[in-house]
Amino acid sequence: MAPKQQAVLFGGVGASNRPLSDTWIRQSGCWTEVHPSANPPSNTILASAYDASSADLVVLMYGGSGTSSYLDLSTWLWDGNNWRASPVLGPRVSAGQAAYDRASGQVILFGMADISGAGETWAWDGSSWSRLNPTTSPVARFNAAMVADPATNTILLFSGVNGMSRELLGDTWSWSGTQWTKLAPASSPPPRQEATVSPFARGGRTILIGGLGASGSVLADAWQWDGITWSTIPGVGANCCSVATDDGSEIVVFGGGNDHATGQTRLWNGTTWTTE
Repeated sequence: MAPKQQAVLFGGVGASNRPLSDTWIRQSGCWTEVHPSANPPSNTILASAYDASSADLVVLMYGGSGTSSYLDLSTWLWDGNNWRASPVLGPRVSAGQAAYDRASGQVILFGMADISGAGETWAWDGSSWSRLNPTTSPVARFNAAMVADPATNTILLFSGVNGMSRELLGDTWSWSGTQWTKLAPASSPPPRQEATVSPFARGGRTILIGGLGASGSVLADAWQWDGITWSTIPGVGANCCSVATDDGSEIVVFGGGNDHATGQTRLWNGTTWTTE
């Protein structure tokens, strides 16, 4: 949650694959469009994370593909009322994913280096980016799922598409604050990309929903991570490219769906799904 207990939604793809640049907040069970004085450009692919170390608890949004170029190196911050652009140029990585790391008090970005194609790990300390150099690193990938895991207080990275071979991935990694570790859970979701992922703090779980499987099939399954292994939970139906957040009592999932652009809001309370 952001300041004033807000969930924040920005951009994405609307009807006819049109990039969007609108900002919405969710409070007390309702979505409201807001009109900040400054606004990031249209973005269809971006990495974002709540920065819990900030005094303002801002939302960091890095990169993406807009209407003019694929790689946008800007970093934008949301303070609860307005967006502001950071003067700091971001790292040259694309297809990045981001999550807040409690161990270091930083936002961690993992993405594919624009020049070498290697996987790179970067940290945002509230004012600047710095490249980290772990001894072991996941293969560079795009369309992965990355989230702050409430069960272990580490960052969880799962699945995506290998940036070089274009192979679908189904591996699970953990970031401890200084190093990546490849995990070997007893059970695991099948390989996929563009899955929806969210922490579920009340349940001490991470929830993974749908995505695109082999041959571009839209998946209808859902899984939970308990810090040790993955297990299945009831699915929400064929779903891809949604966004999700934990509002403190339930997970809120918006958009996505079988055609990738539905306007539904779905809620998970730890046992069942409901639709608003």
